[in-house]
Amino acid sequence: MNSEVWHLGKFELRELLGRGGTAEVWKAFDHQSHRHVALKLLVANWSTDPDFVARFTREAQVVAALRHPNIVQIYDFHVASGDGDEDGESAPDAGTTADMVMQYIEGQTLAQYNNATSHIRELPPLPPSFAFSRPSAWPLTTRIARA
Repeated sequence: MNSEVWHLGKFELRELLGRGGTAEVWKAFDHQSHRHVALKLLVANWSTDPDFVARFTREAQVVAALRHPNIVQIYDFHVASGDGDEDGESAPDAGTTADMVMQYIEGQTLAQYNNATSHIRELPPLPPSFAFSRPSAWPLTTRIARA
């Protein structure tokens, strides 16, 4: 791990957990709430696309409304235009910063888990906390699909 420490507002970025085509996820320390969080940051090349920023915002709103033991909690999200306004309605060339503050869960990533278990070709048994009936699963599945 790099010994250099980066700060983003009240967050101290401690470790890059993952990077995709649209965002990076960092293990960060929130100095205000004194806890580790997962901080998802929209990458710069998508920050000038207003449609993508709107999609990022919708994702944060929908996932934040979900409550289930197997879905990470969204604590907060921010969208700020390049001119400093937190409305997300900036002109496309101004650039936008967007981040999602999520519950940090210690352990391996989904990619690490998949790599370690893909040779088994069987799904592991579900934990008791995941047990729910089909009727109760339908609203949850619908909300996830809309995100």
